[in-house]
Amino acid sequence: MTGTPDAVRALVDRAARVYDGAPGPAAQVRAVRDRLAEPIRVAVAGKVKAGKSTLLNALLGERIAATDAGECTMVTTWYRHGPAPSASLVLADGSREGLALRRASGGPPFDLGGRQPGEVAWVEVTWPLPILEQLTLIDTPGIGSLTREASQRTLDLVRTEGGTAGVDALVYLMRHRHAADLELLHGFHADTRTSALKDDAALNVIGVLSRADELGEQGIDAMLRAQELADTYARDPEVRQLCRGVLPVAGLLAQGAQTMTHDDFIAVLRFAELPKPRRDRLTLSASRFVGEDEPSLDAAARAALLERLGLFGVRLGAALVRMGFDTPAALAEELTRRSGLPALQEALRASYASSAELLKARSALQALTRIVAAHPRAGSAELEEALDEAFGSAADLRELHLLARLRRDGLPGLPDADVERAVRLLEWAAPGRAWTPRRRGETDPDLGAELGAWRGVANDPLLPHGTRQAAETLGRLCERFMSAPSG
Repeated sequence: MTGTPDAVRALVDRAARVYDGAPGPAAQVRAVRDRLAEPIRVAVAGKVKAGKSTLLNALLGERIAATDAGECTMVTTWYRHGPAPSASLVLADGSREGLALRRASGGPPFDLGGRQPGEVAWVEVTWPLPILEQLTLIDTPGIGSLTREASQRTLDLVRTEGGTAGVDALVYLMRHRHAADLELLHGFHADTRTSALKDDAALNVIGVLSRADELGEQGIDAMLRAQELADTYARDPEVRQLCRGVLPVAGLLAQGAQTMTHDDFIAVLRFAELPKPRRDRLTLSASRFVGEDEPSLDAAARAALLERLGLFGVRLGAALVRMGFDTPAALAEELTRRSGLPALQEALRASYASSAELLKARSALQALTRIVAAHPRAGSAELEEALDEAFGSAADLRELHLLARLRRDGLPGLPDADVERAVRLLEWAAPGRAWTPRRRGETDPDLGAELGAWRGVANDPLLPHGTRQAAETLGRLCERFMSAPSG
């Protein structure tokens, strides 16, 4: 791949030469180089009880992450791709200890092996799952955990963006638009080196309205109301500066649908066969659903179903069965679709996987800048100048930054149709654009026509300066692709 990522690799090689013989910074540079070869790192974060681990299980498609309030939720857990399942502790002194895996029904397949959370830097899990070939997923302790230390682990992780131990991007779960949520999101980009890169915060964060099925009275239309609320949050000026968008997801429903057993399916079928008044009465509350006598479905089966799908999922599952989704595969697929999980999966592909190399390059530039600032030596001043130049001259980063700004602010002085055309052009040009689904009937842009149009905007003295600068960037994008070899 040419462009910014290759230029950054060259800067890493240059940094390795500058710090050759200096053990501390040399090791940090090696970590930056190693990180460029990894999948992009995406953390899942949010306040306590936001549903982070449940959502992560849904993304993984297996119940691997701990979802109770036990010791495993008090430490950061990294999920990486590997040929076989394994887990290990990384202790505070950097040493590692292997963990025995077990197949525990309904729980995580590992524990801390007798260690206290304070002794553990993080847990590293490898699993042969397709999503982990594209993304390293990081489950974090909830902000506001009972122990201050657990919360601080998450804050330290997301606030060292670009560092060798930090993350490239964030999925942030919120149940409401809370001041603490906005504060943490501001912190995720507080350490960004340049104002231009601070402005592209929306590229790195997807907001999730979590536990969306619990809004209101958990009727089968709960997700429609959740979508309306998510859209309201996404239009909020402060949220728009911090998130690429906000998506409603019913994490428990998504996890349950992904991991539904045959017994769960039979329980839904039997519940769906009950008369509607009886179904309505049983689902008035969780305690009534489990506690009332119902000969056709014993209390243990109902309790297991409630744990798997939640009250909303039980109601929705019964309705879907009666609508014709009456096979295990059909029901699981439709429950998954209605949970909002596919929209989040697509957002991850379009937002992160497609721009992974650039986001990693961006993180590497930030990490190198910190190393140079902390360890001046012969050659480091010239390296710092080269890093500054890279920040300012990278066309790929400028285009990603512009894409984020257009989604947030539009183009003052131009109609919405022109803004949408610019967004489509930038999305088309983004690395890995095969990940991004095309709109119905969409074709490749006419680069010659686009070049002429954006040159006209750039030369219009009546338009705001920022709009003309954006048009210049779009014009250079067209020229770059028009001059590229075909095939």
